[in-house]
Amino acid sequence: VECAIMRAGYRTYGGGIIKSDENCFWNLEQAKKAGIKTGVYFFSQAITVAEAEEEAEFALSILGDFVLDLPLVYDWEYVKDTARTANVTAHELTAFAKAYCARVEEGGCKSMVYFNEKYAAGRLQPEELGDIDFWYAQYDGKMDLPYRAEFWQFSNTGRVSGIYGNVDLNIWL
Repeated sequence: VECAIMRAGYRTYGGGIIKSDENCFWNLEQAKKAGIKTGVYFFSQAITVAEAEEEAEFALSILGDFVLDLPLVYDWEYVKDTARTANVTAHELTAFAKAYCARVEEGGCKSMVYFNEKYAAGRLQPEELGDIDFWYAQYDGKMDLPYRAEFWQFSNTGRVSGIYGNVDLNIWL
């Protein structure tokens, strides 16, 4: 394990409430002590640019003075048809990602956008994100994204000693 990207927080898909991951800071400190490069992500369920910016601010506030080695990632995923985010368009989602990443960069962190094969095809416009880096998930043994990605998440059923349950496995490209 050379690097780890931990969840900083999330917005609920029902009520839109922002919450922190109570283990984030401890996980970051432990990873740093073990010599593992660290990054974080925020699981977004934003439905406006203002909410995406609020999520970036929240994630930055969680970090405080902690210095990341890796980006502070925007992770927006479709949850279900009854979620408050169900009708977000590709144009809107792309604007949210841009706003989040701009605020993260203004806050002194490197930004990145996480997405998977399903959302690349219809829920996000990667070609509109300019020079923002990508973290891409595709679990079928290959990565055929037509854009440059910095990370490839190739499994969500990995095992890591010391962690209970499945973990996502990634290759830092």
